[in-house]
Amino acid sequence: QLPGHFIILILSLVPLVSSQDQVHCNSLLTCDECISSPLFSCSWCGNKAYAEQYYPSCDTSTSLKDRGCPELDITTADSFISASGSSRAVSPTRVVATVTPNLRKSFEIKVSPPPREFYPVDIYMLFDNTQSMSPYIDIATGMAVSMLKFTSSFSNASRVGFGTFVEKETIPFHFNQDGDHDFPGVSHSFRNVLPLTSDSNLLEGLVNTIILGTNDDQPENVLEAILQSVACHEEIKWREPFESYRMVVLMTDSEFHYALDGRLAGIVQPNNLKCSLEQDTYVNSGAQDYPSILQFLTQVLVENILPVIITDGDFRELYEELFSIISIENTTVILTTDLTELMTTVQEIYLVASTRSLPIILPEDDVIQYELSVVDCGGGQLVAETKSCVGIPRNSSATYKLEVWLTPEQACSR
Repeated sequence: QLPGHFIILILSLVPLVSSQDQVHCNSLLTCDECISSPLFSCSWCGNKAYAEQYYPSCDTSTSLKDRGCPELDITTADSFISASGSSRAVSPTRVVATVTPNLRKSFEIKVSPPPREFYPVDIYMLFDNTQSMSPYIDIATGMAVSMLKFTSSFSNASRVGFGTFVEKETIPFHFNQDGDHDFPGVSHSFRNVLPLTSDSNLLEGLVNTIILGTNDDQPENVLEAILQSVACHEEIKWREPFESYRMVVLMTDSEFHYALDGRLAGIVQPNNLKCSLEQDTYVNSGAQDYPSILQFLTQVLVENILPVIITDGDFRELYEELFSIISIENTTVILTTDLTELMTTVQEIYLVASTRSLPIILPEDDVIQYELSVVDCGGGQLVAETKSCVGIPRNSSATYKLEVWLTPEQACSR
């Protein structure tokens, strides 16, 4: 599946009329033996009423039908592939395959990155809304406006959104009592301040809507906030995972809580990773534990998110280690709040991302078996973990080979 492009793969078992050695077919007593005979066009009738008449269940498909075996109950060993159609990004777009048990059939798929200006960009700014980040409010909101204008210069469909987070609103992470803080404020685990938009006027008004919050320990609710921003598709207005390049730009000066930390507040229910927003604010903060690191990283991969982390020098290694646990392409951890450097970083990520072929997603099937391999990256580089290519030059394409097969047992159990 690619941005706006699909391969239609139709697989079937089609009966074939043959006059091959009928005596040989009649001697085969099981379905597996019958359709695994490579030199003979044998077919198997799986109809119980037919078998009760003591006719041979293994015969040519013509003989089986002539004796009354329903066509839908006939399993035939036959194989061919027909490919057709092409689009700007993928060829072929339609494949019809008839599969013979134990015989693999393969075909090639060519994938070309469309021109960069056709790639939509969704960037969600996620701001650590604690008092220690107060000097950076103007910088963060200014970044949101500048990010939209900048990305619009190389993409014809860019959008930027903005969210904030602090901490779970419960003791010992937050004391919501007057006099407990020099800067009393309202804590929240995640708030969707502004969904993704292409309206720069809305982004320019952000600075007037942000009210700083407080928490009582050093770590903050970073992972849960990112997961909510990723999971709430409709509320954030994300496009589909493989219909745009999706970035979360996190600004924080602190480390993060993770699974089991919630037990300090008596919270033992694991995080379910589901969107739980009411009036744009996360409402399950006190009911669910923080997500585990594995949960977090898995969802970032599944949702096709490219993280950019802007953090204090004290925590740079922490965030670099977080994303090095599993391979996440184009993850960037930077220390600067300099707008020019941030824009350069975002553009570099986009340019790399827009020259890669996205992973080909194969359908799940209990009968048909698949194996995908990369034949040629067209001048780009292979990413073995995702079986995709990056750095594909313009006017070039990556070539994949898809093998399709099934075992006799699978064919006979259909």
